[in-house]
Amino acid sequence: MAYQANPTALPFLNAAVISAGLAAYAWQRRRVATAPAFAAMMAGETAWALGMGIELLAADPRTKALGMDLTIVGKVIVPVGLLMFTLGYTGLQAWVTRRTVVLTCALPLTTVLLHWTNPWHHLFWKRLRVVASDGYLRAFGEYGPWFWVHAAYCYALMALSIFLLARAFLQMTGVYRRQVALILFGAAAPWVVNAAYIAGLGPYRDLDLTATVFCLTGLAIVPGLLRYRILDLIPVARDAVVQGMREVVLVLDPMGRVVDLNLAAQRLLGRRAAEVVGGDAGRAFRDWPELVGRLAGLEEGTFEAAGAACDGGTLYEVGVTRLDDRGRGVGSVVVLRDISERRRAERERECRIEEQVARSEAEAAGRAKDRFLAALSHELRTPLTPALALATALLDDPSTPEGLRTALEAIRRNIELEARLIDDLLDVNRLGRGLVRLDREAVDVHALIEQALGICRADLLGKGLRVVTDLAADARVVDADPTRLLQVFWNLIKNAVKFTPPGGSLAVRSWNVAAADEAHGPPVLVVEVSDTGIGIEPALLPRVFEPFVQGEAAAGRRLGGLGLGLAIGRSVVEAHGGRIEAASAGPGRGSTFRVELPTTAAAPVAETQPRVEARNGGPPGRRARVLLAEDNEDTRTFLALILRQQGYQVRAAASLAQALEAAAAEEFDLVVSDIELGDGSGLELLGTIRATRPTPGVALSGFGSEDDVARSLAVGFSTHLTKPVDVRRLTAAIEEIMQPAGLAATRP
Repeated sequence: MAYQANPTALPFLNAAVISAGLAAYAWQRRRVATAPAFAAMMAGETAWALGMGIELLAADPRTKALGMDLTIVGKVIVPVGLLMFTLGYTGLQAWVTRRTVVLTCALPLTTVLLHWTNPWHHLFWKRLRVVASDGYLRAFGEYGPWFWVHAAYCYALMALSIFLLARAFLQMTGVYRRQVALILFGAAAPWVVNAAYIAGLGPYRDLDLTATVFCLTGLAIVPGLLRYRILDLIPVARDAVVQGMREVVLVLDPMGRVVDLNLAAQRLLGRRAAEVVGGDAGRAFRDWPELVGRLAGLEEGTFEAAGAACDGGTLYEVGVTRLDDRGRGVGSVVVLRDISERRRAERERECRIEEQVARSEAEAAGRAKDRFLAALSHELRTPLTPALALATALLDDPSTPEGLRTALEAIRRNIELEARLIDDLLDVNRLGRGLVRLDREAVDVHALIEQALGICRADLLGKGLRVVTDLAADARVVDADPTRLLQVFWNLIKNAVKFTPPGGSLAVRSWNVAAADEAHGPPVLVVEVSDTGIGIEPALLPRVFEPFVQGEAAAGRRLGGLGLGLAIGRSVVEAHGGRIEAASAGPGRGSTFRVELPTTAAAPVAETQPRVEARNGGPPGRRARVLLAEDNEDTRTFLALILRQQGYQVRAAASLAQALEAAAAEEFDLVVSDIELGDGSGLELLGTIRATRPTPGVALSGFGSEDDVARSLAVGFSTHLTKPVDVRRLTAAIEEIMQPAGLAATRP
């Protein structure tokens, strides 16, 4: 191998030595994320510079070719190593995977292969030749097509690396920014020189000085390695995170002076870093009375502090972390996090939880009250049933003496009054909680008023009251539940009768007024019930529709009642979209109650009384067989007696077990059952029977809520009668069920 003493080889050899030292230094710290890539880059630069030096020193073509081969290897390694180093250094280490490294190296490996095999295809070099230049032998070549592919690829990698470094440079401050500046200079300078050489703009057109510039790059990076320990410092991206944090971050020295602060801290304080750094932290936060007292003798931990007085009551969580260097405290990091929204959300969540708990407790209390009232109603109604049944049976018996009928009628009337009081208690509870379902239909209000007057006719005649009716309203049809609306008018007329002395008068009038939306809405029906009774005290008038409110205490005790009728009436009227109000000129001057209801153009339903659904019972032409299940002995005895007197074949059972045993032994055309049996439920009884045969039924129960009725109807009962059971209603319901099936209540 022949050599030539070419002095231009010295800068390249010098660059190779420096680069090799940097590569070895980085490899020793290869556990640092960016160190392997930096070592590879400097190893590539070593090969590049060494190859250039060998080519310049060699005098024979073979050695020059070896130098060129080494140069090409270095040239393809350097841009790949630079990109991998940049990705790791700028916080994009996640991009550096085995897949991306292999893909990035695919084209460089192809370049090396094509260079080594160039004599076969001349894709990299069109022609290579050795000529004398300035007294020295030099290797020159004409670029082939693949050279330009290789050059474009290297410049693309270089451009991406410089872009990432430049972006980091713009984001960083302080020591990190100086580090990025050194790396950015070291990365860009050689490629600028290389571009000038390829373009023929360099001072030495026959000599590519790129590798020598890497010598200067190494020298520029050395101070950073020694002073700033680039490879040992946290990546620049970590600083970008701190600067980009929404939390306020300050670094304090042991004396409590501000060493550094991020952008969020500058915005919070309203001052630039240069105005704060070096100053006392307490002075920087002089407008924060709660925080400034804690900054003196700051200890590691977390506490909460209110913001400045002008900060709108912002609450901050302050975290203090002690900085140690080999056990010696060198300062603290203070992080302020705005927790106002979090605290507000927590308070709102606590309020919602308290509201939910209170609502749940109220609902539980409501359900407990419903259960209590239902059980109380059942226990109060059950003993009334046999008494009512006996009184009704004796009244219907023609042989009952006339003198006894007055007493029996009084018994019957008072039992019905007791049942009405129980219904009022349940109604006021259900209506107050919006639990009553309205079965609406088109109803003629005048017909309801006439019906209510008919119900009270005996009382009106008994007290000798004069009744005036002036039902002049043309629009008198409303969309309403007829049973509930009848309850309202009956209660108003009943109250007028109760509180009007004998010989007084009562007037019921109706007329129409225009609706609020006179152009489109139907007229409003007004019904007024007035009397010449005891009147209402002015102080009581605003509360007259409240539950349990009555007039004079003496009158209340003398005339009876719980004071629930008007409260129930108001709830029913308002549920129909109407309003009710009371007026009185004072005690002894009578009262007037006015009901307003929206009308409808629909035709009224002919029958306003509740109807019982008819069910098929069995083959015609024989007496109906009835299974009666009732656990109360008196009720069972009298109901069985009355039904037998009506001509039905009755099999009485005192329990669910007896009823099921009877149903298994014979077929029945109808089941009349108490819902609450001692050992089970009438729902279970009818459900079991209807599983084999569609037998209709009549439910008897002390529970009369809409849910209770709905459960009865869902099982298959045709109707649900609430205790105390009116025998006339019971027999009417049975006849309505049996007649369509051709079964008769025929007397033996």
